[in-house]
Amino acid sequence: MTMVPLSEPASEPGPGTADIGGMTATREEIAEAIDILEKDQSTQVKLPLRHKGSALWQMDYHGMADAYYGTHPRLPPGKPEKHVGHVKVAVLYLLKQQLKHLGLSPVEQAIAAAGDEVQREADAEQPPDDDYDARNRVIKRAVARRGQPKFRSKLMMAYSGRCAVTGYNAQPVLEAAHLRPYRGPGSNTVSNGLLLRADIHTLLDLRLLAISPETREVVVSRLLAGTQYESLSAIRLAEPVPESQRPSEKTLGILWHCFTETESKRTVPEGT
Repeated sequence: MTMVPLSEPASEPGPGTADIGGMTATREEIAEAIDILEKDQSTQVKLPLRHKGSALWQMDYHGMADAYYGTHPRLPPGKPEKHVGHVKVAVLYLLKQQLKHLGLSPVEQAIAAAGDEVQREADAEQPPDDDYDARNRVIKRAVARRGQPKFRSKLMMAYSGRCAVTGYNAQPVLEAAHLRPYRGPGSNTVSNGLLLRADIHTLLDLRLLAISPETREVVVSRLLAGTQYESLSAIRLAEPVPESQRPSEKTLGILWHCFTETESKRTVPEGT
């Protein structure tokens, strides 16, 4: 494999390649780097890659680790200062994520990336204060699940058994989507929900899609540009006839704020 001189700027990533710490790498190069690092028993990143002729020895692996641990808990147990291998752990994780994304379709890549964002937020949440708090969280989730069938039935009637975005009427794939998080039985009101096709529900939850509170039109993430979901943009939300059953502008506004804030921080991969 040909080494890339340190003074030579990395080329822009194109189809089938990814930016790895400032270096452009192909799927094969990433897989090779993973194999080298996993077989090496030291805590080093640069030396084993350079010794084996991988151009990725020049990647900014310390910067990658800093970015990773800025949003993830440190993986090895014990005190951080006792684990000099944190950099290698972070780099291996990120390499594997990039390799996985290169094997996915653009839509799957967008969903995977958004899923990572949501998981990072979950990782940053405060853990339960005690066993009582933990049990309450479990009970709350269980109650929410029990409330779903009745909630879904209400939405099926209000939306005439059709997805509010796509108009699909295949009932087995239609789901009850909460607009505001579940806070007890009072959350299971028709005005706090939308009847959505399962994949559209996923996009909503991952902030890859939102409804403009002013125009009531669908807006999709830039990450979905060039995919079949891009055609949903500007579709007007189908709503129940009774105004009392429609999502309020305030409720849609909260989701809209979360979507636009997340969207402003997203980087669209080159070649997508």
